[in-house]
Amino acid sequence: MNEVDRLIDGLPEPQRAIVRRLRAAIREVAPDLEESVKWGAPVYGRGSRNLLSLIPHRAHVNLQVFNGAAAPDPEGLLEGTGKGLRHVKCRTLADAERPGLRALMLEAAKAAGPTPP
Repeated sequence: MNEVDRLIDGLPEPQRAIVRRLRAAIREVAPDLEESVKWGAPVYGRGSRNLLSLIPHRAHVNLQVFNGAAAPDPEGLLEGTGKGLRHVKCRTLADAERPGLRALMLEAAKAAGPTPP
């Protein structure tokens, strides 16, 4: 069991199930992203670039998109006003399964460029 697994196992429901679903989607869409724990949350990136993170809150989980301000978001899922970071609130498993989330995950991975050899 790695550090991310331990972190997720310690979450209450429904956050645990939502984080697991989002994690599976990230792995499916961008299996080459590196997974780590930063700031007490799962973070996905490439090299030194943070691309996505899963931030559990009391009533929801935020899928954070580090380059979200520049990401195409045709479904209007992204929230926030930061210089670059945007997030999507997932309150239920159904929220975590919205097709637009996978598109955002894929765009975040593409923005980091190709996987180094």
